[in-house]
Amino acid sequence: MQETRSHKYLLTDMPKRGLIRIVEIQDDKTLLVPSEDIQKDMVHIRFQLDMEQFPNEPLQEDYTRIGLELFSIEPYLVVEEKDTDLTALAEKEMDKLALGGVKLYRG
Repeated sequence: MQETRSHKYLLTDMPKRGLIRIVEIQDDKTLLVPSEDIQKDMVHIRFQLDMEQFPNEPLQEDYTRIGLELFSIEPYLVVEEKDTDLTALAEKEMDKLALGGVKLYRG
C-alpha cells in the first residue's frame, strides 16, 4: 500500500483519500477520521465542531469547552489505493498511536 504523509496534495483539485487527524493540542489527544476527500472533509469536520454536531461526544465536549484555538485538524495519511478499507486503517493507526503513548478519543 502506497502512503504519503505530505500536505502538498492539498493544492490539487483531485480528491485524496486517507485519514484526517483531529488533535487537542494541550493534551495531545487524537482522533483519526477516515475520509474519501480529505480537503472537503476537513472543512466539514470544522463546521460540525463549530455547530456542536460532531459525532464523537468526548471530542465535541472538549472542543466546546476549550475552543478552536487548541485544536488542529490536519491530513494524517494519504492513501493512493482505492480499495483500501479506511475505517480499518484508522483503527490500525490509532492502535499504533496508543502503543506509542498518545491519548486517543475513542467512540
